[in-house]
Amino acid sequence: MSNESIIILKNDFAEIKILTDGINYFAKKTHLDNETTLDLCLVLDEIITNIISYGFDDESEHKIIVNLNVNNKVLSVKIEDDGIPFNPLEFPAPDTTKPLEEREVGGLGVFFVKKLMDKIEYERKENKNILTVSKSL
Repeated sequence: MSNESIIILKNDFAEIKILTDGINYFAKKTHLDNETTLDLCLVLDEIITNIISYGFDDESEHKIIVNLNVNNKVLSVKIEDDGIPFNPLEFPAPDTTKPLEEREVGGLGVFFVKKLMDKIEYERKENKNILTVSKSL
């Protein structure tokens, strides 16, 4: 049985259901525990929602490829899109000690992803954003 799944989505919010179904299928076949599966759903929902919301400067249909893998007790997810260049790691972490009304808008999603995953990497290659997140199991 393969420890890998590939989910191909369109830049459409209706695709989030396909993403969730794909994650649940992958979690079942690789025996991920419920907490890890929930974290994975939350993280990918955040990332894919941001890509769909802000990643494209046209109305065309675009593909978002999500590659899930478990190898040597490490869960790794690579997300690829052909959207505008965006490195989420270039943005400073939000100051969560400030009262809500004094905080700047944005940045909480990346902060949230970093909290739930052990590692996050970004590269721009062949006109694609490639974001890889991983977590030790």
